[in-house]
Formats: sequence, C-alpha cells, structure tokens
Amino acid sequence: MGKWRMALVLALVGVGLIAAVAYATDQFPPQLPPESAANGFLVSNSRIEEIPVDSFAKAVEPDGSRLFINHITRAPGVVNGWHSHPGLVLDMVITGSITVESPHGSECLRQTYNAGQGFSERTGAVQRTTAGPSGAEYYVIYVLPPDATAVREPVTGDLPTPPQCA
Repeated sequence: MGKWRMALVLALVGVGLIAAVAYATDQFPPQLPPESAANGFLVSNSRIEEIPVDSFAKAVEPDGSRLFINHITRAPGVVNGWHSHPGLVLDMVITGSITVESPHGSECLRQTYNAGQGFSERTGAVQRTTAGPSGAEYYVIYVLPPDATAVREPVTGDLPTPPQCA
C-alpha cells in the first residue's frame, strides 16, 4: 500500500510540474498555454489522510488516463451541487475551508477541511461541497479513465439530494 501511495504522489507531483493549470468548466477544459502557469509546486504540504487505491486503479488503464488540474476559488458559503466523478479526485485546500457532505448508509457525513488539508473523492461517490465562512481556494486533481467525457457527472452538478442529506 505504501508503494502505491508513493507512486501516486510522485505521479501527481510530476503532473503538477508539467501541466497547465486549467479551470474545469462544463466538460473538459481547454488546455492553457504552459507559460500561463507559474513554475514550481502548485501547492505544497497538503495532507490527504486516505487515498482510495481502488479508485486510482479504476482510472489508470492500459489505454492511459485523463489528468486535469483545476484551481478553484469560491466565495463564502458557495455550494457546489450534488454530483459524482468518473475517476479519482484529490482536493488540496489552500485557504479557507471546504465542507464535504456525502451519504453513507442511513447518515449524511459532513467533514470540514481547512487550509493545508486535503481529501479524496472516490470514483462514483455522490457528494457536494460548501465553501466555509471565509470562502475557499483549492486545487483539484482529476485522474479519470480514458473514456471519461466530463470531470463530473452530471456536468450541471444537479443530482437529487440524497434522502440522508435532506
């Protein structure tokens, strides 16, 4: 398990160094010219407690994967609608905080992540995020299967609210 995590971290650092920062809009974002992103690490020292290796394995296929880096800034209290992702998603909070809500059994789990913390989103897991009282700025790394058609499903982020979270 430790080797998988190290390999994932090294791969993501490599992607961060060579990829342009792109804003994921409705489907796949356009690639920005490399000179539009500063050189160096996009974020350093964000700790993600759990990276689901099974989600990573589903996204990495012999035919390759799709990788995106999204830099997001949200005003205080802005809610991202209920949605899922077709692959593994790693979120790294830079400033402010993000609260993630997700159904789990008969409960609605709510977890808040502050600057310097990160979290992962499992393939197909339904969730929504809310920016904290001072807003939030964060990077999101998407590791998607090669046949993915968008970074989130549905692209509008309007899945019905799970009954556990109503």
